[in-house]
Order: sequence, then C-alpha cells, then structure tokens
Amino acid sequence: MTTTIPRASLLGLPAELRLKIYDFTLLADVDCRVIDDIDHSKDSNGTHATLIPNPRADLALAIPWLNLLLTCRIISSELRSYLRESACLKHNENRTYVLDLKVLGSQVQKPRRTIIWRRIPCAPNEANCLVMNVSTRPEPGPWTEGGPASLARALHQVLNHTVHLGPRMVRDTLLEKHMELQDLLINVEIGSTCSSPAIGCDSDPKFNWGLFKGAWTKVSRTGFLFGYFELIRLKNNENEEVEVRPQWQKVPSVPGHWRNYGYDWGIESLQCAGYFTL
Repeated sequence: MTTTIPRASLLGLPAELRLKIYDFTLLADVDCRVIDDIDHSKDSNGTHATLIPNPRADLALAIPWLNLLLTCRIISSELRSYLRESACLKHNENRTYVLDLKVLGSQVQKPRRTIIWRRIPCAPNEANCLVMNVSTRPEPGPWTEGGPASLARALHQVLNHTVHLGPRMVRDTLLEKHMELQDLLINVEIGSTCSSPAIGCDSDPKFNWGLFKGAWTKVSRTGFLFGYFELIRLKNNENEEVEVRPQWQKVPSVPGHWRNYGYDWGIESLQCAGYFTL
C-alpha cells in the first residue's frame, strides 16, 4: 500500500510561519540599479545634477514581496492584509528604505555614480525612514566624486527624485503625494588619504567631512526639506555623527550664492529639468 505524500507548499504551512516568511521577504536585498549615472554639468543657467535612469531596470520584478503578491489570490490577500497591520508596521525595518550611492571609476577616469536599491519593504506612503549608504572611495581615493560639494548636490537631487517620483525616480511614476519621512540617515564612507587631490578640490587629501556637514546644514535651513523629513542624520565610518532638523521658511529658498548650483527642489524643478509635464 502506497502513501501519498502531499507536495509542500506555502499555503500548507501554519499561518504564523507564513508571516515569518513574509517578514524575511520584506527585508530581502533588492539589488536593483535604477540610476546609471548622476551627471554634473554646467551651462549658462548654472550647475546641474542630472539623474540618468537605467533603461534595463525592472524594479517591480526585483522586489521579492511584490512577486509574492502575484503568486495566487489567497497569498496576495493575506500579504496585503499583513502589510497594513500594526504587527508589521510596528517594526521600523519594515518601513525603512535603503539605497547605495556608489562612485565607480578612478582618478584618471570620468566617475560614474550609480544608485542601487537595497531594501524597499513597503509602499512609499508607508515608509518612515530612508538610509543612503554613500561610497566616496572607489580606487584609490575619494576625489573621483569631485569633492563634498558635488556629493551634497548629487544627494540632494536623489532625494528630490525619490520623494516626488518614488523609488524608480522616473517621470511616469509621479507620486500622488510626496513622501513624508521621520528619519533620513546618510552614511558616508569618507575613505583614506590619497597622494594628490584632484584640481579644484580642497587641499586636504581626505574627504572634507566638515565641508560636507556645512553644506547639509545650509540645505536644512532653506525650508525646502521641511515637511519631507523630521530629522536628518549624517554619519561617517570614523564614528562622527551630526543631526540637523529641517527648518520652516515662509518662502523656501537657497542662499543667494548657491542659486544655480543644482539645489532646486520640488515638482516644478523636475518639470524644468524635463522629467514630466503636468
């Protein structure tokens, strides 16, 4: 007499085990490069940081929990319900977006700045934290990024695109309402010393952390980030950390000497850059 052994399946597991699997799926590494480069350019209107999308990126297919929603109606219904429950939302990691900004190239090559998503555990309207891991040191030193001012401008526009266009950062994904996050954490790998900084950079052969902090302190005072982030934390791999809180301004604006330096903000700025037409 033969015994039929039922085929193992996700629905055959107890509900509490399925929820554990959903939790692991939410935190799985996405590993999707959505931006191929951030091009710094100058023209008669000033300096710009233009994000160049990766045309081959399929972010929806790269997010594991979105794929689970496509398996069957029962799992889709159960997972959608779980994503809205306090049991899921109470865990901060389930509402934390994580991306990497990596600088590729060397001192003798034109740098290429890529954006890779590492974690997208929820819809944009449910996110409450964004972590940006920034590598300013490919080989052999940090100056291929162009210095802290250039990096601050690039990060500013990455944020501008993310909170208005969502994680895909392209024109056809304009969010109905911009993201509102409690916490923005920027982790910067400042790198080691290098023998000869690039022309035009500071004389200090290390990444100028003080200048980078100063740039973000000024950005937080413009008024643009108020209502988007409650707290901004800057941290480096030498255990230095600073916190700044975006300030409210009746008329948000950048300092006069910063105008035309690529620190535009909002849907209007993306319109002017040609990302979409309202």
